[in-house]
Amino acid sequence: MSRLLAGACRHPLPAPDPRSEMLGWGVPDARCEKVHTPLAVRALVLSESGPASRPIVLVVHELCMASEAVRTAVLDRLQAACPEAGFSEHTLLIGANHTHAGPGGYTHDLFYTLGNPGFDFVWFEALVSTTVTAIRNAWDRRAPAELHIGSGSFSPDDPLAVNRSLDAYRQNQTRLPPVVLDKMVLSVRHTDGTPLACVDWFGVHGTCVHADQKAVHPDNKGMAARIFEGMAADALGAPDFVALFFQGAAGDISPNTRFDRARGRSVGHLDSDFAHAEWHGSVQADVARTVWNAPTEAITGPLDGAMLYLDFDGLPVDPDLADGRPHQTAHGLVGVAFLQGTAEGPGPLRPLRALGSMAARLRAALPLQAGQGGKLPFSEVGRGRRGVAFGFLRMSPPAVPGLDPTVKVVSRLTESGGIGDAPWIANRQPVQILRIGSVAIVAVAGEPTTHAGRLLAHTATRALHGAGIEHVVICGYANTFSGYLTTAAEYRMQLYEGGHTLFGPWTLAGWRTGVRRIGARLLLPAGERPEDVGERPEVVPPEVLAKRAFPC
Repeated sequence: MSRLLAGACRHPLPAPDPRSEMLGWGVPDARCEKVHTPLAVRALVLSESGPASRPIVLVVHELCMASEAVRTAVLDRLQAACPEAGFSEHTLLIGANHTHAGPGGYTHDLFYTLGNPGFDFVWFEALVSTTVTAIRNAWDRRAPAELHIGSGSFSPDDPLAVNRSLDAYRQNQTRLPPVVLDKMVLSVRHTDGTPLACVDWFGVHGTCVHADQKAVHPDNKGMAARIFEGMAADALGAPDFVALFFQGAAGDISPNTRFDRARGRSVGHLDSDFAHAEWHGSVQADVARTVWNAPTEAITGPLDGAMLYLDFDGLPVDPDLADGRPHQTAHGLVGVAFLQGTAEGPGPLRPLRALGSMAARLRAALPLQAGQGGKLPFSEVGRGRRGVAFGFLRMSPPAVPGLDPTVKVVSRLTESGGIGDAPWIANRQPVQILRIGSVAIVAVAGEPTTHAGRLLAHTATRALHGAGIEHVVICGYANTFSGYLTTAAEYRMQLYEGGHTLFGPWTLAGWRTGVRRIGARLLLPAGERPEDVGERPEVVPPEVLAKRAFPC
């Protein structure tokens, strides 16, 4: 009988270039000017002692989003350095904790580097090498271990989170609450009782630290990890304990519970953003510690996983996961509602959000953009340089080249040859399910809203019926990034989240279709599964990437 082995490691990241943007806010002057709290990478490796086993690797980046380019580079280096370990793309999950107080410039998706501006080769290398170091150290530290799973709940009296998009949520016509206050925690101990790690999933935005702070900070989940690790060192005698605080379905969930008129945005209940992030992290850490101290269910059984690329440029969705009729998704399009921003990060069109939502609903019957419902078009990112802005303006070279700083970047890149032919956000996205005994982790490359997360979990539960799965957790912001995952009803409202749901009203149905397909694969013996993982995202040639070098 095979034994479970586990190892964990955390490793600090260097300070980013102070000229880098605070990725996630979209504010031109929000830069990483100072480091308030350094960022880090955390890794957990689980493996079985038997032959031909593939280790499960869980990684948390204290960054806004995950990157396909980073994940690919990490896997390539791991396989080259440790061919005997069996590291696989099917069982490597890299998630972001979604802090908005970290740098950008490490993805090949052009749209998400325009505000930086450019691809930061130095930061990319630092991120990849640090991640590889953390995983290899975790691999080398493996020892016999045991796992437990449990759930914890937050007090409804704490000012922990609000649903920032209630008007859209109410379109779901559900009686379920708009904020989920429960979470799952996986506890990892060595068989001699030594505490090793915990893995936590809870959906809430990493937006305690706002753009006006101009500082690097891991936000609430990063503070939760540090607080739990400090408690483990002090109370449990485990100075090397690693706490991985992943995201869940956080798309419409904000930690900012009051509006500050002086700052013009929603903020936390404390006056200091940094104090708010620490308070929020301490509440998350306290609930995780409570679950840790009282593990309820031992986890035994296989380690497994599978991933698949979905091409959302015309992906047929299973009718029963939509409205019962045939539908397909569409290539990536960012809507005008994206420019509204949110109450915690207002955009230039925030005052017009009610008019925009009304116009979207009126247009839904006669959409101008095929497959996009009533979305008012902003940027046709799925067509790259061949796309248009606002439904009729050329994107590259820009029809109005001096419109704003981002458009000026596009103009410069067009002249230098840094645009390339790839979509500005990939239409081909990875969906993944990892299995740890009776626990299934559904990893999606975006921000599922609360109800979208429930529907994803329901699909996975049904797809894995009969496989011994008793717990399904949703892990958003995983492996790469493709905007939001709203329900079709939420999408029709065309608030910020719907405007940043790239692939049309059936985006979520497409992800659920992918989850169903992977579930079917996991029900097959490993040797009988299809080897095809689908078409991968288009590769940006090195010569094009070189012309995007930060700052461009």
